[in-house]
Amino acid sequence: MKTSKVIGLIVLFVGIGLIIYGVNHMNSTESEIKDFFGKEDTTGMFTALLGAALAIGGGVIAIRK
Repeated sequence: MKTSKVIGLIVLFVGIGLIIYGVNHMNSTESEIKDFFGKEDTTGMFTALLGAALAIGGGVIAIRK
């Protein structure tokens, strides 16, 4: 397997992990408490979006010839 495909798969899995972390953070108690007191918590959304970008990029690199 080529090095670029391995790197693409690693980036893909890191992206999926970041998506899962971001979604879990958005649904966490800490985030809900911040929302209750009027503070906006963008960490979960930012992490999920970053993970989506990494997952797409890693997938493209992994399947590219």
